[in-house]
Amino acid sequence: MAEENRTNICRLARQHQEHGTHKMNINKTCCCCGGHAYGKQWWNRDRGYSLCGLCGDWLAKKETPEEMHSNYGKRGVHWDAKLK
Repeated sequence: MAEENRTNICRLARQHQEHGTHKMNINKTCCCCGGHAYGKQWWNRDRGYSLCGLCGDWLAKKETPEEMHSNYGKRGVHWDAKLK
C-alpha cells in the first residue's frame, strides 16, 4: 500500500511539472477587498481567492507571521505574486 501511494505521488508530481502548473501565477480575487490578486492556490483558501499585496501588508500588522502563513501561504508564491 505504501509503495502504491508513493508511486501515485511521484506520478502527480511529474504531471505537475510537465504542465508547468508549479510555475503558474493565476488571476484570483482578493479575499479581503475583492480586488485582483495573483498567486498559486493555497490549500487553506477557497478556490479562486488569494490576497492582494495591500491587504497582505495591512493584515501582516495584525497577525503573526505563523498566522499569515497558515491562512494565506507564502508571499510572492501564494499571494502578492508578480506576473511574469
